[in-house]
Amino acid sequence: MNKPIVLANAVTLALLVFYFACVILSFIAPDFLLSIGQSWVHTLNLEAARATNQMSLTGVIFGAVTFGASVWVVVYLAAFLYGKLDK
Repeated sequence: MNKPIVLANAVTLALLVFYFACVILSFIAPDFLLSIGQSWVHTLNLEAARATNQMSLTGVIFGAVTFGASVWVVVYLAAFLYGKLDK
């Protein structure tokens, strides 16, 4: 991989768009969001994990920063290692 930074930036941006779509969905349709999650982890009951109050703006921002940083590091490392192993 010639430009792991470009891939890391692109994937992080795409997943942050998904993150914020999920945040918006959690505010306007929390039951629908729970049903999506339930369909993804069909052997677990997510009802017990239902939030009792809405996430604060600080929580949303902190989540976006930590999620974005984690995604960027993992994708960059994967692309970097791919480039090294491909040689």
